[in-house]
Amino acid sequence: MIEMLIALAILGVLMAVGVPAYKSYQKKALVAQCQADLNDIAMRLEKFKAFNYSYPWDLSALGSIPKDPWGNDYYYLELSNVNDKNGKVKQDLEGNKIKGKKPKARKKKNLKPLNSDYDLFSTGEDGAYVPNVSAAASRDDCLRADDGAFIGLAGDY
Repeated sequence: MIEMLIALAILGVLMAVGVPAYKSYQKKALVAQCQADLNDIAMRLEKFKAFNYSYPWDLSALGSIPKDPWGNDYYYLELSNVNDKNGKVKQDLEGNKIKGKKPKARKKKNLKPLNSDYDLFSTGEDGAYVPNVSAAASRDDCLRADDGAFIGLAGDY
């Protein structure tokens, strides 16, 4: 009986150490997959621009885009039509005004845009979207910033 209790105690200690380490590894793997997806999509966007002289209005022009590792869609916003004053998109590529809820460009802590060409990001594990990447809801977002110089978690930016 005592031997069984000792074995259970050892198993409990191993579980207490192993489970958090596994969860951390699993989270890093999901972030790495998201970064790889963002790199792939960014390369496809650049290829599209090379052949069409502009970025597409939405990701559907690139063909099949996978979901992010958390099961959400990747977000893309072409920034050539963004109004600098409030960060909202004014019109689509054909010059038509956008009706309804207008997407906003992602912003740094100092409220300057993250990118000058396009925004590309995943809303992360929580699925919450806030334009300011320093907000608590954005810390788990996987994003592209500084025109592609940074791809990773908003919390690391």
